[in-house]
Amino acid sequence: MDEAYTRVEDLWFPDGTLIIKAERKIFRVTKSILASRSSVFRDMAAFPQRAGDDESIDGCPVVLLHDSAADVEVFLRAIFDSSYFMPPPEPVYIYSALGILRLSHKYDVQYLFRRALRHLEVPLYFSSVGAFREPVSDHITYTVEGEVDTPRRFFAIIKAARETCAEGLLPVAYYRASQYPHDALLTGPSEQAEDAIKCVKAGLILARENATLAKNFTSVGSILCGTPTECSSARLLALDMYLSSVEGENDVFPVESWGHAEWGYLKEHGMCPACIRAYRTVHATAVEKVWERLPRIFDLPSWSELAEMKRVVMGGIGLG
Repeated sequence: MDEAYTRVEDLWFPDGTLIIKAERKIFRVTKSILASRSSVFRDMAAFPQRAGDDESIDGCPVVLLHDSAADVEVFLRAIFDSSYFMPPPEPVYIYSALGILRLSHKYDVQYLFRRALRHLEVPLYFSSVGAFREPVSDHITYTVEGEVDTPRRFFAIIKAARETCAEGLLPVAYYRASQYPHDALLTGPSEQAEDAIKCVKAGLILARENATLAKNFTSVGSILCGTPTECSSARLLALDMYLSSVEGENDVFPVESWGHAEWGYLKEHGMCPACIRAYRTVHATAVEKVWERLPRIFDLPSWSELAEMKRVVMGGIGLG
């Protein structure tokens, strides 16, 4: 065997009948199990590619995959170790989930594809703005110890979602990426440049949406208000609080602005129930409009179109 390849010991089965090479890693697995999971591997195993000058290793046919070794490793682990990639809410590292998503789509392993997509949908796909604004118990690990938080993971999600027809993940992934400072967005690898510029432009649009939401604090009240002086004072405090929360260049969170704590703050500072109800109604309507426009801000199909695309993909139509 070529010493330039590193054997992955716990994915090197002595009774394995197929050798897989990816970059500089090599795996020995059971051909029949792969074939039972994937029509693509079934065909590939029947007609193995030549890997350099080798046609076989230890009597096993060799398949050379043009995928990253990291993706191939997590993909094979998910197939050969039933405890490795459990359904949500079991914890999973983001890049493992993305690698499995990519290769299970490419090699038509539908149960793994759906499982990977369900993991990613927990923090990234919501049927309504109300669902988005509810607290989410995110089971995905995004960084390892010592790693700096950057928008890289969201660009990786965007790339994988495009490759696998999982467009429903894109609006929130773009939205999250847009919340990073401009210098963090624009100093990444060149292949991210187009998406980075899109996020910077979208951030400016979202900042304007923040300004529109802020204006509501100066223009909305209730005709049933019985304490106009107190409500006016609370309104100015609320406006100051809101503007302070969005003063940075990357503080573009209009869809998430003003939750239960903030409405309680208005009550504590003397705003009457009638004015609070009026503000909540106007604010909810404004946030709903931002949510509905969110896909369009990133040049994506509408929410209803994305929901239909999700239905098709999760139904197994057109996979592979």
